[in-house]
Amino acid sequence: MTANTSRGYTYPLYTDPMQPAPQIQDLATDIDTDVTALENRLAAARQRPSARIISNTNQNITTGVAALLTFTSSDYDNDSMFLPPNSLRLTDSGVYLVTGRLTLNAFGAGANFGITVALLSSAGFIPTMSRMSMRGSGTQPSWISISSLHYHSGVGNDDITMQVLQQSGNTLVASFRNLCATKISNLIGGA
Repeated sequence: MTANTSRGYTYPLYTDPMQPAPQIQDLATDIDTDVTALENRLAAARQRPSARIISNTNQNITTGVAALLTFTSSDYDNDSMFLPPNSLRLTDSGVYLVTGRLTLNAFGAGANFGITVALLSSAGFIPTMSRMSMRGSGTQPSWISISSLHYHSGVGNDDITMQVLQQSGNTLVASFRNLCATKISNLIGGA
């Protein structure tokens, strides 16, 4: 009679008749099966959905109007996540790290003003994943970076967008921007 470890490795009990060759073969097969499964999980983790979309094309941001940022291309997209012109589509369930960056050019004069940037989800548990406010300057460019952890249940599509609202009294130009989403884990199993 044999027994198994918690990982499924078969071993003989002390009272078993000794059959070294088949018992060693059985143990080797169990170890090989276990290691192959672990290697497959690691390979799958390296191929988790991930994308980074960018744009260096100027986009006018009107004062007092919340504007969705647009993107022109993807630096990296291993799961066809880019949905032009402004979103990343999540289809795989799990936890994602979502980040966005934005540069607003200076308009030349004036007092400080408010800027609010938000990461939005069309189908997530929380529609506004993250919101950040800061003061902008009319004479200096404003660089903004925002990030959030986000859970997608895998039911339907979840379109991730980045929105900016500025109160300078002028139309500002968003010169550079990017939006990234990378699946970092499932809730169960870590695949």
